[in-house]
Amino acid sequence: MRKIGSVDNCQKCGAEYVVKTGSQKFCPECSLSDTARRASKKYYDSTHPLPSQRECAFCGTIFTPKDHRNTLCSDGCRSARKALQQRQHVAANADAIRERKRRWRLDRISEKDDPP
Repeated sequence: MRKIGSVDNCQKCGAEYVVKTGSQKFCPECSLSDTARRASKKYYDSTHPLPSQRECAFCGTIFTPKDHRNTLCSDGCRSARKALQQRQHVAANADAIRERKRRWRLDRISEKDDPP
């Protein structure tokens, strides 16, 4: 096995490349998976263009997304929305959460009372 970071020759084209994994045999240009990945990304990018501007789903600010999945403008909005969703979940399920905690406490007490 070759050391990662060492230089080797591609078995396909003979070009030198820096080894990234111990089993690597081809340079990045000749690698089948790399070629397929580049072709797939190129096709995906051509069929799913990025919107030039989008409105933040939390604060309403107009922003330029870096990825087609981005719906929030910043990490601040991401953490604020997560906190809001957690508060809403706790409020909506307060009785169930309280009951689960009560049962847990009762189970802990009964475990202490039971002799081994």
